[in-house]
Amino acid sequence: MKRLTKEICGRAHGAEGVSEDKLTGAYCRGEFEATAIVERLFAYENTGFEPHEIEEQKLFIAAQKDPDKLKRLRELVEADANDRCIVPPVGIGDTVYHVTTCENFWKVLDGTMYDAGGGVGTATGYYCPCELAENCPFSLDDDGGFDCDEHKKELQIFEDVVTGIVIDDTQEFLTLDYSGNVLFCEFGKTVFKEKESAVSALEELRK
Repeated sequence: MKRLTKEICGRAHGAEGVSEDKLTGAYCRGEFEATAIVERLFAYENTGFEPHEIEEQKLFIAAQKDPDKLKRLRELVEADANDRCIVPPVGIGDTVYHVTTCENFWKVLDGTMYDAGGGVGTATGYYCPCELAENCPFSLDDDGGFDCDEHKKELQIFEDVVTGIVIDDTQEFLTLDYSGNVLFCEFGKTVFKEKESAVSALEELRK
């Protein structure tokens, strides 16, 4: 589609001329803007669609050109109409930011319990997963040390990875690498895709 408008310095400008075949190629604002722009807007408004609905129609038209995609689209629409369509907020492997405490984090080995021959492995003990991943959100104490137990009940933002998605008859939840399971309904409240959103949530929870 040949555009009849152009953004210049952050503002929309119309092409100069009275019809599409008589456009000068210049762009202006005011009485010289093309009548063709008004005519196209009129045609668009007659469709009755909002801009976001136009985008949805484009997806549907694209699907019509592919029988397999069209079949899948129909299945999803039918499933959604029958309350059988559940869309997870994130995918497996995605990084999320979890506002929680580390009180119930499982400690993990820093290596293997046994070697290939059944002998002693490389592990030296059980540690906080944040410590092993070197992404603990807490700062060191003034003396350069750190007492993990002193911070266990303190709310903080933990960077984590989605390792599983569970959907059954009673609930839907995400399995995170080390900060536990979280229900889908917690997404946007205590679990976020953007760290900035998690920071804002933490500030609110601390008030």
